[in-house]
Amino acid sequence: MEFALSFKLVVTVLNVGMAALMFAISRAPLWRASRAFGYVAVTAALYSFVDVVLVWRDWSPTQIAWMYRLNIFHGSLHAGAWLAYMFGGRRDSAKAVTPQLNWAIVAVVVPTAAIMLLADAVDPARTALVLGGRHGELRQVPLLTLAGYAGLSGSVLALLAVAVAHVREWLAGAEGAGLRAAGYLLFMVCVVNEVAVVGGFIPLPFLADAGFLFAVAPIAVQTLRRFRNDMARLAALSDELAATVSVRTAERDQAQGVLVRQERLTELGRLAAGVGHEVNNPLAYVSANLEVLRADPALSRRAALLDALDGVERIRGVVESLRSYASPGTGQRVAVAVDQIVGDALRVAGTGFRTRVAMVRGDVDGDLAVRGDAARLTQLLVNLLVNGAQAALDASAGRAPSVSVSVRAVDAASVVFEVIDSGDGFAEDVLERAGEPYVTTRVAEGGSGLGLFISQAVVREHGGDLHIDRAPLAGARVRVRLPRAPFPVEPPARWPTPPRASPSVIPVEEVPAGARTAASRRLLLVDDEPLVVRALSRLLELKGLKVDVAVDGIEALERLAVGAAYDVVVTDLMMPGMSGIEFADRLATSYPALRRRLIVLTGGAVSAKGEAFLARRDLSVLHKPVRPEELLAAINTLLGAP
Repeated sequence: MEFALSFKLVVTVLNVGMAALMFAISRAPLWRASRAFGYVAVTAALYSFVDVVLVWRDWSPTQIAWMYRLNIFHGSLHAGAWLAYMFGGRRDSAKAVTPQLNWAIVAVVVPTAAIMLLADAVDPARTALVLGGRHGELRQVPLLTLAGYAGLSGSVLALLAVAVAHVREWLAGAEGAGLRAAGYLLFMVCVVNEVAVVGGFIPLPFLADAGFLFAVAPIAVQTLRRFRNDMARLAALSDELAATVSVRTAERDQAQGVLVRQERLTELGRLAAGVGHEVNNPLAYVSANLEVLRADPALSRRAALLDALDGVERIRGVVESLRSYASPGTGQRVAVAVDQIVGDALRVAGTGFRTRVAMVRGDVDGDLAVRGDAARLTQLLVNLLVNGAQAALDASAGRAPSVSVSVRAVDAASVVFEVIDSGDGFAEDVLERAGEPYVTTRVAEGGSGLGLFISQAVVREHGGDLHIDRAPLAGARVRVRLPRAPFPVEPPARWPTPPRASPSVIPVEEVPAGARTAASRRLLLVDDEPLVVRALSRLLELKGLKVDVAVDGIEALERLAVGAAYDVVVTDLMMPGMSGIEFADRLATSYPALRRRLIVLTGGAVSAKGEAFLARRDLSVLHKPVRPEELLAAINTLLGAP
């Protein structure tokens, strides 16, 4: 293939390749400026392609004239692309191409296009010999007219403005500006040569194709070098990021462990008042029964001792459950009986909600076991029960607050725990994000949104999964699937539990007649704990008081409604059905005189409302376990006795 044709083909391919490369690079966010330079390469390729067609074969003077017109138009596009790149495109922002710059580009391209299409820009009748044939020989070329020079002048002025900008960058000491300025000035020499040839002033060959390479190559090389350096920095940053991610992952795992322990301790803090109530109730009847034995050792010694031992066992059970819940866990995966996990979780969670929310133990297969860490699994279930209890208390409907837990085997490898509450359930937008940190519907009540997040982490650690949806009737349902373990497992060590009286029977043992006084007063004792009632009744009967018993505020009001008269009323604070607060309010409305002779006997408040009630100055409050002399002194004070 002839040299002229081969050279022009090579220049065209290089410009096309360079344009494609710049457009590809410009897709990266920090390399959008390369798109402007891509347009420079594209317009250069168009110009060179017409030159390829021009030397491909011999054309008539008229055909050659139209090819000249087309190339002069391509030259205007090339000049406009240089303006856009040099004065706006390198700033990587469309706003950098100002309206003034847009008008300058239009002023270069539009008049040139109009002149080349409508005016006689090239005169086929006037020709000159130039060096540039297919075999390097001289050939006849048509010459430009004055209209052609007018159309060409805008492009030349635009290219000169770009040349001045290159030189100014070089003089300012910009990096790589010297090489770019040198290449562009060589390109301008070739442009001047091209204009002189088509004007018939010199018989030299057309050099614009070579000029494109002089102008484009330095910028392309520097762009590729910068791109390569950026890739090297990106690789280094990627390695650094991978190392940082590894460190942060380890820190996150450590922080998550701390978060789990903190949430567990926070939950323990919220349950502390309930724990106090749970411990103080058995302490109350342990203390009362011991006082009975001290006052009269011969009176029902065995029954009092059994009740006292029962109280000790209850205290031990509460402490044991809390110790298991608060421990960090061994981290070992062993077979744990499902019955143990459910029992411990219900005891811990129930301390804060015993009288306000019904904690229902549903179907729990006693022959099931799961593989995991007992302390972690207990915390998991406590979180779910506490969340469910809070949701049940916050429910807008008039449903009785309740939360239930059941366990079943779904197959030979999996066990499913299911916790259902009677609350309002999750809204759709919250349900989609349930389990994310700090996503909670209880912000006003101090909820952190970490309970479900930690529960999910515990479940994942144990190779299971957690799913939240709406319960069939109302509220939310949480299902936890865990790996099943072989059963039986070795049960944890337990203290022997003494026999307990049936809660439905509250015997008040007879007191010897000599122990009573003629001035006996009647007292109504309102408490849902049978053993507390029995122990206090023994003690008060020994002191000469006549004691009637009611298991809650509703039964006490029923006794009053049928005409029963009492000198003093002693009531517990936390009771199912009707709490001590509601009972006191009803007394104030219907029996104000008796309200003034009310003593509240409590193991502690578990809510702000309860704390505010106990702080009232018009209320006589005693805390369990109460000393006999304190209780009798409070009764005598209310009765006006000395």
